[in-house]
Amino acid sequence: SKPLVAIKLRCPEGKTISRRFYKTDHLYDLLNFVTSQGFPVERYKLLTAYPRRDVSLL
Repeated sequence: SKPLVAIKLRCPEGKTISRRFYKTDHLYDLLNFVTSQGFPVERYKLLTAYPRRDVSLL
């Protein structure tokens, strides 16, 4: 079995979306998932918790 990474997304209205990705998945896969949840790319930022960093444009 492949190693997994658990991701939690906090939405503006306070809702949290959780999903697991394989450690070998790419940031592009996460961005596609967020877009599929109804959040257009222009309307969100993906930030790391610590150190705080914007990874939306990587």
